Amino acid sequence: MPNPGSMQTITVRTESHSSRILIGEKLEHLTNYIPEGRAIIITDGNMMRLYGNRFPPLPVIEIGTGESMKTM
Repeated sequence: MPNPGSMQTITVRTESHSSRILIGEKLEHLTNYIPEGRAIIITDGNMMRLYGNRFPPLPVIEIGTGESMKTM
């Protein structure tokens, strides 16, 4: 099992649901956290270009590059 200290977890709660956002986890550990049919990948264009072929078969939202694009 992956080292939980290697990533940041943010939980987003609404009135009826909660979602867990994993930041910084290694790609090879990603499938340990993905509930089947209940996840998407949000990535920037650079990561998509470099590692997109390693992503699990999930919907992908590609955002622009740069730190200003990576805010909640």
